[in-house]
Amino acid sequence: MKIYIAGHGTYGESVYSTLKFFKEDIQNIDILRFSNSYESEMEEYIKNNSNDQLIVITDLLGGSVNACAMKLLQKYDFELYTGVNISFLLEILFRDSISKDDMNEIFTESKKQTIYMNDYLRRFKDDKTD
Repeated sequence: MKIYIAGHGTYGESVYSTLKFFKEDIQNIDILRFSNSYESEMEEYIKNNSNDQLIVITDLLGGSVNACAMKLLQKYDFELYTGVNISFLLEILFRDSISKDDMNEIFTESKKQTIYMNDYLRRFKDDKTD
């Protein structure tokens, strides 16, 4: 399994750095360094890794990097996720291989971690006083 993280600015480097905090020895993640030639670089990477189980992560739904990856989905076989959080990436990072069903379950569970903490804490306090 290979993971390819692509996004604007230093998104890929920042995510990779955070993941290395939790797992120092990362061998299956590559990043796209956003540049004027990102479209051809992304296609080349995806084409060269089409024999692997490839998971592509983009930063922003509808952004230029995501749009490029969506276009490449019509030519190549890979899994594309966008707007994911670190817990999603950590869950798949610590696995050697993963099924599409597992990926969808992990993705669904990771979305539950996007929380407005002010309301969460208020509800927690209210529950403790009942």
